[in-house]
Amino acid sequence: MRPTRHRHLYDTGPNGANPFYAFYKEAGLSAAKVKHGTFDLSPEIIAAIKDGTTMFGIDQQPFLQGYGAVMYLVLKVRYGISPAMPVTATGPGFVTKDNIAVVESLAGTYR
Repeated sequence: MRPTRHRHLYDTGPNGANPFYAFYKEAGLSAAKVKHGTFDLSPEIIAAIKDGTTMFGIDQQPFLQGYGAVMYLVLKVRYGISPAMPVTATGPGFVTKDNIAVVESLAGTYR
């Protein structure tokens, strides 16, 4: 099945992106025909951003999402207070060809 009218594909991370990459190759598609974006990062998504198959991956900063929840609970349990303002913003951070090298070099370092 080839895309006909719709040439933009957006999925929700590796569970959608990895089957798309298999289809993309099998169908002989190119970045000129299909624009792809996704959530989250994985080795496959990083490779696809580098080779131009995927325009961007939205990095949701899952480490910070978990950290924020734990920080909130610690403040509530230990001191009976809630943070005065919203907890740490966690994104979205758009990862593209322009910044993939920096993101890839830091992956696993701070999260």
